[in-house]
Amino acid sequence: MRRRAICLCALLASGFMASGQDATHVRKVDRLCGYWERERELPSRKNNSSSEFADYSLAKASVSLYRRDDAGDCCAQLTARAQQTTRRSGKFAFKRFIAGNYWIARIVQGRQHNVPIEFTRNADNFGDCKEFLYTVDHLGNLAMKSVITVD
Repeated sequence: MRRRAICLCALLASGFMASGQDATHVRKVDRLCGYWERERELPSRKNNSSSEFADYSLAKASVSLYRRDDAGDCCAQLTARAQQTTRRSGKFAFKRFIAGNYWIARIVQGRQHNVPIEFTRNADNFGDCKEFLYTVDHLGNLAMKSVITVD
């Protein structure tokens, strides 16, 4: 029996979540792809005075890829290496890039979110990127989640 669990791998430090500029919380990935989601607050079905939260795909959202250097900040002084529009599911994928350090950048409700990535190409791994979830919570902070399949 296979079970799927979502692991909140990095609820990154509040400074990173606010500005998206902290390159000390680098996420190592073997694919430049994933899904962008937005958390929304919903009224609770059980209790009128509380709320529940649900994740929704960010469809038709612009996602940019920048080369990251030791200077740190993204992305005003950099030229985008690629740009994608997310699918209805929120999926995006950047293909045919060499291994290295990158920023994945996205603007949500006027606020830029930048994720520092260390990309190491893995020729054996051609997955569908569902384990890389980039989620903007109801407060506007960025969290990166991973989906882990357990046998």
